Amino acid sequence: MSLQKLIAEKYLDGIRQALDQNPDLANKGMPYDEHNTTKAHPLHRICDGVFNNTYSDEEAVEMASLLLEYGARVDGYKLVENQDTPLLAAASLHADKVGLLYIEKGAVC
Repeated sequence: MSLQKLIAEKYLDGIRQALDQNPDLANKGMPYDEHNTTKAHPLHRICDGVFNNTYSDEEAVEMASLLLEYGARVDGYKLVENQDTPLLAAASLHADKVGLLYIEKGAVC
């Protein structure tokens, strides 16, 4: 199962297993869905899920923390061209608790 689907299903154990097998996934651009295939950093996509009420801010913090534990970079926009930073994504998508986590981990706009 793809990291995108694991995140969409809030399957923390599956996310951890996928990252155990391939830690690079924590920084690999992923599409929003099958219709919007524009890639963004996984930390950005987590904020998309908060905005769309796919999961709560608290659930998003858990998933983002897991990605950060495996090396997700809070400056992830540098890895996916022409995308906002994860912090800007959190702010613009009203993922406030996630944004605070990103600041604690050193994020800048």
